[in-house]
Amino acid sequence: MGRQRLRFKAVIWCLAATLTGIVLASGAVWGGSIGGQLQVTSNVIAFCYAQTSGIDFGDYAGSKIASLGTISVRCNQGLPYDIALDAGEHYNGVWRAVGNSGYRAEYGLYDPSNDHEWGDSDYGSTYIWGPSVGGTGTGDWSDYPVRGELFAGFAGPAGIYEDTVLVTVHF
Repeated sequence: MGRQRLRFKAVIWCLAATLTGIVLASGAVWGGSIGGQLQVTSNVIAFCYAQTSGIDFGDYAGSKIASLGTISVRCNQGLPYDIALDAGEHYNGVWRAVGNSGYRAEYGLYDPSNDHEWGDSDYGSTYIWGPSVGGTGTGDWSDYPVRGELFAGFAGPAGIYEDTVLVTVHF
């Protein structure tokens, strides 16, 4: 009977050693590393942004006044665009005008680089006396000065005269 007990202990010990070897061997497989790639994409669309600083003619006493405003445009690098200015709210068929209670003082808007009137004759044609001004995007802000001239001779009632001109960037 003593021998059977010894054999039984030997079998258990061999079985325990074998299971420990399997656990150790499978731990080595779990400890590895594997590489892969994560694809990252974006569709960069054509875009433009615009901001303006208005034209303030200040106090008017019947003499011609000139003043500057700025249109700033930011578009994708290499993207061509055109900046169009509509006729404004008080257009009379010939000139833009600042208005107050039905009275209008006429003015013009010009591209200082060539002294031509600035309008939208090549787009919306609300102001046919001048075309848009073109540019090409750099990815940074580009400034376009706008020269305004409030014409001499207006003698309407005193007050604040205003107009709003729509700026449209076509790209």
